[in-house]
Amino acid sequence: MKKTLLCGIQKTGNTWARFVIFNYFNILNNKATKTLTFDELQKPHLLRMTKGIDYDYKYDDGFPNVHHTHNAYDGQAIFKKYKGYTGYFERFDNVIYIYRNPYDTMISYYHFMANRKKGGFPNGMMESLKLDNLDNFVRWYLPKYIHHIKTTLKKCIMTLNYEKLRFDPMGFKAAIMLIMEDPKTFKWDIFKTSVQMSTFENIKKMSDNVKQPYGLGGPDYLGYFCRNGNYGQFHNEMSPESIEYITKEWSKLGIL
Repeated sequence: MKKTLLCGIQKTGNTWARFVIFNYFNILNNKATKTLTFDELQKPHLLRMTKGIDYDYKYDDGFPNVHHTHNAYDGQAIFKKYKGYTGYFERFDNVIYIYRNPYDTMISYYHFMANRKKGGFPNGMMESLKLDNLDNFVRWYLPKYIHHIKTTLKKCIMTLNYEKLRFDPMGFKAAIMLIMEDPKTFKWDIFKTSVQMSTFENIKKMSDNVKQPYGLGGPDYLGYFCRNGNYGQFHNEMSPESIEYITKEWSKLGIL
């Protein structure tokens, strides 16, 4: 399998994409009949983070060598503390970028950060994240998202758009074929099953069954890690001023 990095800032679909991709290979190689849990999804990545990028961990002889990161390209220095991570992005055969419309990204990440147990943040961190209200959070987080795209998108060989994937998951097929040594061995029936396994409804059901609704958010997080993933959440929660601010700044990228 080709060493692949899946990259996207928080709450743009990185975890969902990994569910589809990893479920595909888990069905193919292990005849899986249900979705992976959050712990199973994260385990290969955590092992590779500690053992180095070239460590070809085989989870039940089934998972591809796929890593993920929320860090921007110019923030890769953070990985120097991990074994063998010098020149992080450059050491992958493929880098795939996933992005989502900025309005719902702001809403989703705001709830993810704010909906935590009292004391879930170190002293002063809640204030630094501007979680006192959504308008302040948008003005704190949107420039970080735009910077992430500007510095990282051009380093990627493939781009996935969250909204397009929700409407038509065919983009995942291209990502899986990019990862495979021989794309001709791609199997449609397994792909369709992996997509169905990885719906937000199935992931929520799994998280209830394993008593981990917080998913990758940790036990301090009080909500569902996969809240609903729908488009247009911002209409009911975001002020006209914030919507106007996002539209103005985002339009400069020429993406939306």
